[in-house]
Amino acid sequence: IGVLMLTFWDAFKQLESFPVRKVANLAKLLAHLIGSANKCLTIGVLKRVEFSPSDMPESVVVFLSIFLSALFESNEVEHIHKIFAHGTSNSSMAVKHHVDSDEDDGKDKVQTTKKEDLSDLRESLSVFLLQYLKSSPKNVEGSAFHSNLLAAIETCDESNTAS
Repeated sequence: IGVLMLTFWDAFKQLESFPVRKVANLAKLLAHLIGSANKCLTIGVLKRVEFSPSDMPESVVVFLSIFLSALFESNEVEHIHKIFAHGTSNSSMAVKHHVDSDEDDGKDKVQTTKKEDLSDLRESLSVFLLQYLKSSPKNVEGSAFHSNLLAAIETCDESNTAS
């Protein structure tokens, strides 16, 4: 687990105490890091966000709405599928860790572990997408936002039925 992921996890614990501008900036930064070509972080970072549809704090709703909107507006449908499929049998990524070798050959070894189980996260995201973003003014048929919203919901639902 990277330092960047741990930093976001710490920030998620404090979301309710942050001013709205800080919540928005954090959401946009995370959308950029997850959506970027060099894949600094995965959607798995959100597994530490408390999703409780009936009792979700306003700051969490704002954070997730801005994060997902920024992600949808800056990526293609194919990339959204890959982002939301992370950690499933449909995704081609295994979690890899570099392990320092005790041998003096100067080479590090790569240890592959089983994939992250993000089925609960995808289920929560699917509910959030349907409950909050489907009625967004940005969700206009034919827009990139609309196509990516549908792709994210579809990927979350497919991934959870395949699990």
